[in-house]
Amino acid sequence: MLLTFVCQTTLLSQVEDDVQEEIEQWIENEESVADYQDLFDQTAMGKQRKLNLNKAIYEDFTRFPFLTPVQILAILKHREKFGKFLTVYELQVIEELDVETIKKMLPFVEVLNSPFEIFRKGSEFDRALKNEFVLTYGERFERSRGYFSTNDSVGPAFAGSPERYVLRHRINFKNRIIAGFNGEKDAGEAFFVGNNPRGFDFNSVHLFIRGGNGLIRNIAIGDYQAAFGQGLTFGSGLAFGKSPFITNIKRNQNGLRPYRSLNENDFLRGAGITLGHKNFESTIFVARNRLDGTVREADTLEEFVISSFGTTGLHRTNSEIANKNSVGRQMVGGNISYKTNTFSIGYTSVYTQYDLNFVPQDRLYNKFRFFGKSLFNHGVNYSFLTGNLLLFGEVSAVNSTDAVSLVQGALMSLGKKLDFSFLHRNISRDYQFTYATAFTENSAIANEKGTYIGFVYRPNSRWTVNMYYDMYENPWLRFRVDAPSFGQDFLSEVQYTIRKKYSMYARVRVRDRFFNTQVESNKLNVLEPTSRFQARYQLQYILSPEMTLKTRVEWVQFDRMIGNSKPENGALAFIDLNRKSQKLKTTFVGRFMVFNTESYDSRVYAFENDVLYSFTVPAFQNKGTRFYILTKTRLARNLVLWLRLGRTTYSNINVISSGNDRIDGNSATDFKVQLRWTI
Repeated sequence: MLLTFVCQTTLLSQVEDDVQEEIEQWIENEESVADYQDLFDQTAMGKQRKLNLNKAIYEDFTRFPFLTPVQILAILKHREKFGKFLTVYELQVIEELDVETIKKMLPFVEVLNSPFEIFRKGSEFDRALKNEFVLTYGERFERSRGYFSTNDSVGPAFAGSPERYVLRHRINFKNRIIAGFNGEKDAGEAFFVGNNPRGFDFNSVHLFIRGGNGLIRNIAIGDYQAAFGQGLTFGSGLAFGKSPFITNIKRNQNGLRPYRSLNENDFLRGAGITLGHKNFESTIFVARNRLDGTVREADTLEEFVISSFGTTGLHRTNSEIANKNSVGRQMVGGNISYKTNTFSIGYTSVYTQYDLNFVPQDRLYNKFRFFGKSLFNHGVNYSFLTGNLLLFGEVSAVNSTDAVSLVQGALMSLGKKLDFSFLHRNISRDYQFTYATAFTENSAIANEKGTYIGFVYRPNSRWTVNMYYDMYENPWLRFRVDAPSFGQDFLSEVQYTIRKKYSMYARVRVRDRFFNTQVESNKLNVLEPTSRFQARYQLQYILSPEMTLKTRVEWVQFDRMIGNSKPENGALAFIDLNRKSQKLKTTFVGRFMVFNTESYDSRVYAFENDVLYSFTVPAFQNKGTRFYILTKTRLARNLVLWLRLGRTTYSNINVISSGNDRIDGNSATDFKVQLRWTI
């Protein structure tokens, strides 16, 4: 028993490292450039504010993507049959939970008022006050055109130097009071000069107070995020779409949470409070943000309107600097909910107002897009558990009763070996939103009808089969699609694992969609069906307790169905070496990769390890090689150093990127150094 709790204390002292590794596993299958810092913070917060096994309801467990519905139900049934848990290690007696799943759960769960709780006292994790300072420096050695003068009379297009600086400071007092500051200067932005005489281009401050289960549950001041239900009515932050985690289709929004990321658009600046009484909870929030946007003069009466919003967060050139914070937005919203162990229902409403009218480009696909100064979203969400079946959904509308849209889903366990998931969405073509994270095919939460079906089959402890099929249609036009269209997405993945030796998986994914194309016999665009086939094989082998080897081969084929054009192919292969030396207190990660693609359509994504709080999933195209090395060294008890060097070399091009980002050459080298000090 003593050894067991010593192991637990060691685990608690490595919270950030564990979270980093878990996020890597989750986003390994993503194909996006999202800001995964938000996901890291949510996961780290879950480890710091642990889930009490004796109080948790079904919805609380669903935030862990590695738990299946049948496993969650088994935990709840065990507690109902045998009474409260005495220790987290009582999970071992639940037949549906294997050792690997329990190991993943341990950092997130606890048993309060346990007779064994005394063993945890005095650990580093339980210190009342924690301070963290993280300083990150990054630079690309090859200079792009934006840093050079075009001629004698015109200076560089970029206002600042090519270095990137990030400063983070976090304070945590007993996981009750959380405060912090983030400052960021992107490459090319001014620093202590020009338009940023005071330092960082982006500054963010947050204060978050947890009041427990009393009247005051949460208070957010400064920068924060809010999300409710299935994210259809309102949801700021990151939410994953389709992935091999077949049963992870349900959004598990937790109301207010502090904002600690570097995305300069996806947050609220103001204040919010959550009040509660027994099973009832009510959240109210207000916010005023200054957003990047293009403001132009309207055609009449010298009126100014917003024609577009900025999303990059970059302020390097004169035009980018002019658009910085040019748009004001006010928001007020709230949610009231009722929750029990098996049932929850909530109502959300949010009112948004801009300082100027928003007038999008006069394009036919923008016909039903938001137009004007104000927007009112409201909706009802629910979740109901009965037996082995979980039903959930949300119905939402814009303004009075316009553009009614819905998301309805189900998760079901059909025995110990088979889990089933189902989700249907019907989102109106004129549905409009400020923030939304509902489950959809497209990033814009509008103009989509679709049905998703998936299952997970585990014939034994070594084999797992994941499969889903998603079919959808877009009733109205979209960008690059000048007519109503439809599509389908299929994925099948087979995993094989031998614990402490190796694991591997093979995957096939097929995506069929329509895009505009031109033919000689027609002056107008016509829709061309396209098909993207992806096949991947990955093997991970544990050479020793300190060393792991991973290799992957992936092939992509993109096929256009009109004309006699040949399919475009893309391929990628890499080998990774990961070594952790407890004696030297050093971690080393290295990769060598080769890739060869014919165009952007046949691009291949590959996750890369990065410094703390950073995640990279770049897309590779053209032909070339890449390597990167990452080292982490504990210089002292409270001081950790990261170093990262990566270089991509192309063999078929001599110019990288375009415009101000153009590099005249065939290689790009990136360097990062990060220092973390905790007290």
